Amino acid sequence: MNTLTELDKKFLSICQKERFKEEFALYKATKTDTLKEEPLINIQMGADGITHKIFEKQIDHNIDSIFNRLHRGNYYFYPFRELVKSKDPSIKSPYKALKLNKERILSIASIRDVIVQKVLYDFLYPKAEEKFKTLPLVSFGYRKNLNAPKAAKMVHSHLKDGFCYAIDGDIKKFFDQIPHNLLAKALKEFIGDSPLVYQLLYRFIHVDRIEWISYKDKIYKFKKERPTRTKRRAGIPQGGILSGLVANLYLHQFDQWVVNELGKSLPIRYVRYADDFVILIKEKEKLEQIKLECSQFLQSIGLELHSDEKKTKLIDLTQKGSFVNFVGFSISTTGIRIKKQNVQRFKERINTILGSTKLGTPKSMKVLKLRLDYKFFGNEMKRRVCNTCGKKEIRRNWLSFFLTITDVQQLKSLDKWVSQQIHNKHFLDTGTRLPRSAFKQGNFPCLEKIYYSYRKQKIKADSVCSCSPLEAEFENTRNPFVELFKY
Repeated sequence: MNTLTELDKKFLSICQKERFKEEFALYKATKTDTLKEEPLINIQMGADGITHKIFEKQIDHNIDSIFNRLHRGNYYFYPFRELVKSKDPSIKSPYKALKLNKERILSIASIRDVIVQKVLYDFLYPKAEEKFKTLPLVSFGYRKNLNAPKAAKMVHSHLKDGFCYAIDGDIKKFFDQIPHNLLAKALKEFIGDSPLVYQLLYRFIHVDRIEWISYKDKIYKFKKERPTRTKRRAGIPQGGILSGLVANLYLHQFDQWVVNELGKSLPIRYVRYADDFVILIKEKEKLEQIKLECSQFLQSIGLELHSDEKKTKLIDLTQKGSFVNFVGFSISTTGIRIKKQNVQRFKERINTILGSTKLGTPKSMKVLKLRLDYKFFGNEMKRRVCNTCGKKEIRRNWLSFFLTITDVQQLKSLDKWVSQQIHNKHFLDTGTRLPRSAFKQGNFPCLEKIYYSYRKQKIKADSVCSCSPLEAEFENTRNPFVELFKY
């Protein structure tokens, strides 16, 4: 290896074997689903064919390999295995999603590469935040203590201030199309005098792909044969912790241009989450001009603003019924709603629960209630308390994510829909009508009641467990499965 710079030495100083072991343990802990009756470790196998069980069994050998390769400067990322996910909840088939260009490509890294990504991310994140904080708060994706609900609230706040004409922008295939030459240049400028770290990032953005179509979910093949690789000509792997940071670093130049140049001659408000952004103004006649200028700037950095009017929309939010679909929410001047597609996904999961539950006995109704409770309340069902700090686990469920909405009528409609589906299912299974009294006595969960209950609860940061997944030792203070057997 060439002579190390001070930054390279600083990076290698955190690349220690104990750190790598700790990162694997942390990864395993964060990927453990504790809502299952038996905890399930949901770590997907990379294209190297090594499962988390095999990796852990040979952990000393694997950690030594990572350590030696990084310190010698010859660490290369293994090709990322790609998954095809549909952007449209009505499309289930990956083949159909690909055919209709409705796909989202996620990249699954090998476990060793996940560890290296995390260490590299931790090293770069503070420096990146210094860069991002030179602007007002406009970027909400892939940053600590920022999220989609906060982005939605920011957009709604701007609407209430009278910025009622919007460009809802979509960068076409952003993660797949970032030009490598311009990205590499931006990363080099950001990193500065650190050839080793730059080399790692360069290898990361150029890592080969294992296209889904080459193995079609038959991951057992990776244990027996070398996968078919495809050269990555542009774009970056999507789905890993490092991808979001790299994406923000590249789009920071767009953020700067919008705030400092576009906003110089025209009062605007701007919010971005990953590759989706909203620009809000007070003058409707300026929308087309701003859209054109955004398109031209994005072209100058090798990106394309989607020309399809269904993707990049010009919206007059003074019109009744108009809204911006952004980060899972539908936002208008009157309030914030859950996006239609997310409501549809919720309904599909409820139908899945109903479809796999045979009704007809008092016990079956209690089983159904328990399964619905898990969908509505998530980890609150087990009321877990950390033995390390004595505090309860932070809430994680569907409604807590959408708690920022203001349209309670939407929740009332969902409650009514769930009730009707249960009545229909009962009639289908038994041929008899379910008495309304039985439904009320069953104390089935109600989104509206949960919403008001959550809104009243002012959860302080110091009242919930903040231990790392390695330090936290959660104990269930309630076991709904055992309670069910009492009936």
